[in-house]
Amino acid sequence: MTLRHVLVIVVLASLLTSLTGCQHTRRIRVTSEPTGALVHLNDVEVGRTPLEVDFTYFGTYDVRLSKAGYEPLRTTAVARPRLHDQPVLDLGALFVPGGVDTIIDWHFEMARENVTAEELLQRALAGRDLLGDPPAEPELEPAVAPITGPSTPEAVPAAQPRAEPAPDPGSGVKTTYN
Repeated sequence: MTLRHVLVIVVLASLLTSLTGCQHTRRIRVTSEPTGALVHLNDVEVGRTPLEVDFTYFGTYDVRLSKAGYEPLRTTAVARPRLHDQPVLDLGALFVPGGVDTIIDWHFEMARENVTAEELLQRALAGRDLLGDPPAEPELEPAVAPITGPSTPEAVPAAQPRAEPAPDPGSGVKTTYN
């Protein structure tokens, strides 16, 4: 095999690999009204709308959206395979130059929360009934032990003067006490 044959094979191999798709992306695009809603897919937080997230499997997803001032939204959404994602056909899609992208679009409308003060109080009371009363505060031991002993000044003995040691008679030092 000559150098020319090797170069031709290398060029053809690189040309074939660059023309094959090999890049097949699957993404779910989620939008909502209003924007900025927090999105959970199958109980996994994925971000705030508008967003795009990669996915692997087609099928039904549990979707939860929440935003302050709006009613939380719990629903399901289906990621259906396109024609090029069907078995056998998906193998052909691998060889399409530039690859084939699958983007699933989901849009959700959220309702504004319309709660009166009385309804909010009723919700809070229902939640407390559901959860029960909060646990009682534990009694804490004092950090410092209380002082025990006599509490009146008369009962406290007076301080005694400290006895000075007697000088050594053999030292020749004369000590005077006043």
